Amino acid sequence: MAGFLIGEALRDLRRAGRVAVSAIVLITLSLAALGGFWLLSSNLARAVANWRERVRIIVYLKREPAASEAPALVERVQGVPGVASVVYLSKADALKSLKEILGKDASVVAQLPANPLPASLEVTPAAAAATPDRHMRRNCERVKEIFSMALPVGSPCECGGSPSCVCS
Repeated sequence: MAGFLIGEALRDLRRAGRVAVSAIVLITLSLAALGGFWLLSSNLARAVANWRERVRIIVYLKREPAASEAPALVERVQGVPGVASVVYLSKADALKSLKEILGKDASVVAQLPANPLPASLEVTPAAAAATPDRHMRRNCERVKEIFSMALPVGSPCECGGSPSCVCS
């Protein structure tokens, strides 16, 4: 029975070859296009999810708070709606982080007369608030309202398209 069906299929392909081949090619191209769009869509969704996880608002402080004041500042900023987490980074920690980033060129830091890096708060917004325009700018403004020690540098929030926003 299977031999008969295969024989009939081959015979029909010989009779109407061009039409059959063009139908097979058209179906193949349609399925390839559908698969390509599905692949693009799933990869784009994954990229957007990764982008949202990496969004940070960095608040630079005018002066380094005392060790006893830092937890209170973190708690105040943590209370802002749309904030997932807050990490305090002292001037010394910022310098240590810079040395790690510089790697073999860390000896350059020893030539500085004093530590020029400010203390900062690294604010991670909640996933729903980690969008480039409205929510992110609103979070920057809320953090600035609550935290009066922020440095004014140009615009209220510079997000540009990078994964890190700097509210200063």
